[in-house]
Amino acid sequence: MKNKNILFGTLVISVLLILSVFSGTAIKMNTTTLTGTLEVTKKIWDGDSWVDEIEADLNDTVQFKITVTYYNQTAGHHYAYNLTITDILPSCLEYIAGSADPFEPTIDGNHLIWHPDQTVLYDEDSYVVTFNATVVDCGENINAVEVGADEYCTGQYLTAEDTATVDVNCPPPEINVEKYIWDGYCDWIKEIHVYSGDTVRFKIVVENTGGVDLTNVTVLDVLSHSLEYADQATVNGEPCEPAISENGTTLTWVFDSLNVSETIIIEFNAVVVGLPCEEDTNWVYVTGEVSCNEKVRDKDSAKVFINGMCMEKEVWNDEAHGWMEETTVEVGKLVNFRITVFYHGPYKLYTIRVWDVLPPCLSYADDATVNGELYEPEISSDGKILWWNLSSDYNLYDGDNLVIKFNALASENNCQPCVNWAYIIANECSGNILNWSDPATVYIECAYVADAGGPYYGDVDEDITITGSATGGAPPYSYAWDMDNDGNFDDATGKTVTWSWSEPGDYVIRLQVTDNDDEKAYDYAYVSIVAPTNNPPNKPSKPSGPSSGKSGIEYTYSTSTTDSDGDQVMYMFDWGDGSTSGWLGPYDSGVTVQAKHVWSEQGSYEVKVKAKDMPHFESSAWSDSLSVSISKSRAFFKNPLLLEFLNKLLERFPIFKNLI
Repeated sequence: MKNKNILFGTLVISVLLILSVFSGTAIKMNTTTLTGTLEVTKKIWDGDSWVDEIEADLNDTVQFKITVTYYNQTAGHHYAYNLTITDILPSCLEYIAGSADPFEPTIDGNHLIWHPDQTVLYDEDSYVVTFNATVVDCGENINAVEVGADEYCTGQYLTAEDTATVDVNCPPPEINVEKYIWDGYCDWIKEIHVYSGDTVRFKIVVENTGGVDLTNVTVLDVLSHSLEYADQATVNGEPCEPAISENGTTLTWVFDSLNVSETIIIEFNAVVVGLPCEEDTNWVYVTGEVSCNEKVRDKDSAKVFINGMCMEKEVWNDEAHGWMEETTVEVGKLVNFRITVFYHGPYKLYTIRVWDVLPPCLSYADDATVNGELYEPEISSDGKILWWNLSSDYNLYDGDNLVIKFNALASENNCQPCVNWAYIIANECSGNILNWSDPATVYIECAYVADAGGPYYGDVDEDITITGSATGGAPPYSYAWDMDNDGNFDDATGKTVTWSWSEPGDYVIRLQVTDNDDEKAYDYAYVSIVAPTNNPPNKPSKPSGPSSGKSGIEYTYSTSTTDSDGDQVMYMFDWGDGSTSGWLGPYDSGVTVQAKHVWSEQGSYEVKVKAKDMPHFESSAWSDSLSVSISKSRAFFKNPLLLEFLNKLLERFPIFKNLI
């Protein structure tokens, strides 16, 4: 019985052992369902400490630190191994080779991968990687890290991830241009003094000073009126002629792109064609495109001063309270003039002679000064030419000037401008003789006067053009006419009108002018109207028609003439037998007319015709005569009824006249 109990116990233990094998449970192993954790932190060095986010600029170097830590969640013998660290760089960052610690990563595109194969992390152990990167673009750039490891004993794969952010300030797009002039020796400068005819060389420096590449960069150089382009253009040292505008003043260069920090250098020549003393600013304008809707611009200038002597003649203008080129004064008023002489150049200007020519409307009124001191000029015998021969005390050097002032009295000038010219001639130590001239204009106020024009002449019923005018007062003017001399200006308006009179005689017309201040001025004019002259018609042509015929038969004759006045014309035929046709018409000038006649007796007759015009009734001379021979008709033609019938027949069939 004892053996049976032992056998039964052995069988139970065996079954339990077999069941434990198939269930995966070891009796001697302390098992758990808990796994460890893997943590990672990504930090950036800000110069003082490791932080999650920093601000940086383009081209800065930033340092990252990746810390991987393992935490065991049980008391068992667990650890992390087969560690993989993958850092994913954003597009704004570029890894700096050789900067990683403890060793260089494997690089796959923008992925940096570390496999510290021999590293095992126990509870709270950490693994640290540091590396550097360069900032190559702007914006908010997030740098991510992903880590993974196997956990011993549990067989689990642990993962973790973290990020750090680099905020890169985006510099605005910007373009800069500088304009220079070669000094002829060793420097590029902003201002230069030269002579007319000299050649100057300009330099334009264009730089992309922003943080964005630019496209379609356009450089426009606008030459002043004192400069003319003279070729020899280069771009970055290579010949490159610009596009030139039709007027030759605008030079244009266009470039496809200008990247950040890139520079374009343009040089070209120009000839100085301006006058002495001119100060000309030569501008350059540059634009670059950031996008279709955004452009950046800049401009700069360089100055060219033209050496030599010049002069400015001015007159004091009370209304403007300053020295001007012209003024308006009343008759009898004093006019103040100023002559200013300027000199620019490296020499001395000496033997300066100035003369002023007064127009008839101005008379010298003393009190002349030179540089503020009394200095009366020499005066011509007619009092119209003033001249100053200045001593060496008034020599001029670079940048100097001298000022002459004098007064003149204004007199009547028939409302015409008074132009006062000044002239100067001087010697320069260079050997050149320099000269200049300049005017100032004085307008002398005129009395407010209306002018009806005239006298006017014309024929009866002729349209006569009548023109009025006005001076003084306050333009613009309005014009009203009294053409019938009844005292009312209600017959016509306008500066120029037309009018006619139906009767010959002498007439008075009157004009009323109203200015912009509603002030009125009046005038009158005479009009003489005469009866029109008339020319008689020209001598009519010799009558045309049969030169022979029979008595009792009606014959037709024609003629024509013209009237040089274009009048209508009447005609009268003289048949040579003591009878006439009487006055026929009127007919238009040049029209051929006809008349009929019957001679009752045989014989020779002289047919002629004269004309008179309408409505003047002046007669022309008689025409040349047409000789007509009339023979006796046969007896049966003397029957009145038969004769009347025959004449009508002949009128319809003229050929039968030859048979009679």
